[in-house]
Amino acid sequence: EDDRQQNIGLIYNYKNSFLLNNYLTEFEFDNSFQFFKQTYWSNGTGTMKDIDVEVFNSRLLYGIVASDKLMIKSGLGYRHLYHYWQNRQSTTGAWGYDREQDYTYIPIIAELKMPIPELNLNGTLKVEFDQIIDGNNTSYLGYLGGSNKDLDFRNDDGYIWKVSYKFAHLGFNFEPYYEFMSVEESDVVSGSIEPSNTTTEYGLKVTKLFGEKK
Repeated sequence: EDDRQQNIGLIYNYKNSFLLNNYLTEFEFDNSFQFFKQTYWSNGTGTMKDIDVEVFNSRLLYGIVASDKLMIKSGLGYRHLYHYWQNRQSTTGAWGYDREQDYTYIPIIAELKMPIPELNLNGTLKVEFDQIIDGNNTSYLGYLGGSNKDLDFRNDDGYIWKVSYKFAHLGFNFEPYYEFMSVEESDVVSGSIEPSNTTTEYGLKVTKLFGEKK
C-alpha cells in the first residue's frame, strides 16, 4: 500500500574520473540504505500496518564519455531487502513471518547533460535499466513450529527502471527520482511460490559534495 513520507535513507557515492587512451572515463561506487514503514493488506489474510522494511543497494560502475553531453555506464549491482513481520498478527489473526530478498543485477545507465533554461537549471538526466541475473528469496516460516519450515526460493526473472534529474542548488545536489521494479514468479518449493510483484518508488535525494571535484 502507498505510504507517503515513510521512507528515510542514507546515500554514499564515490566517483573518480580519469583519462584512458585520451578518453574520459569514470569509476563510481554507489551505496544506499533505506528504512520503510509499510502497510500490508490481503483479501485472504487481512491488514497489518507499520511493518518495518530495510533495503540496501550497492553498485560498482564504470563509465565512458560517448559525447560531450552523454556518458554511458555499466557494472554490477546488489539489492538486499529485509521485511520484519515475525511475531505479528494481521486483522484476521494470520501470523506474519520475516522475508528476505537478494538480487544481483547488471545496470546500464545513460547520463545526459540536459539544462532547463526556463527553470535556470543545469542538470543531468539519468536513465537506468537493471537486468536481474540472480535472485534469492527466503520466507522464515520455521519459527511458527509444527510443519512450518523456512522456504528458499529462486527468482532470477526481473528488471528495474530508474529515472532521475540531478541539479545543484545552494551548495547541495537535488535529485527527484522515479523507480519501477518488476519480478516474475519464483520456482515452486514445498507447494509454495513467491508471487510476481511490482514496486514503485518516487522521492527526492539530497546530497552534498565533500572533497575536491575534478
